[in-house]
Amino acid sequence: MKRYKVIFLLLLTGIFLFSCSKKMDVNSEQFELLTGHIWVADSLLADKAGASGPGGLLEDFTGDTQFYEDGTGYLGIHEGTWYFSNDEKEITINTDSLPIPITATIVELTKESFKITTSFPSLYLPPVDIRMTFIAK
Repeated sequence: MKRYKVIFLLLLTGIFLFSCSKKMDVNSEQFELLTGHIWVADSLLADKAGASGPGGLLEDFTGDTQFYEDGTGYLGIHEGTWYFSNDEKEITINTDSLPIPITATIVELTKESFKITTSFPSLYLPPVDIRMTFIAK
């Protein structure tokens, strides 16, 4: 009888430990694609016109961009946080450099290309349509 109690206690302990063990988080393909590269600005458009040159609306977004696994990163000279939304069809970027968080639609995300579009509000003019295209470094 003692033998059955010991086996039962060992079995119960094993079940308890197995149920309490931390499950491994598996990242989505979108997450891996976004965080697995350093991205370089290829095309930065505002209202369908180039906006990355000197004095351009998107000048500060030129150069490298990287999204870290911990939800932080940088976009050009802007540092901040990011997260996916809308079933990973959108990305929200928050930085102290911008007055509001920016939510952009992910048009394309592959191992070679990352394209997003958004509309940036303006106090005095209609919203500006933004399209950013990045290539993997």
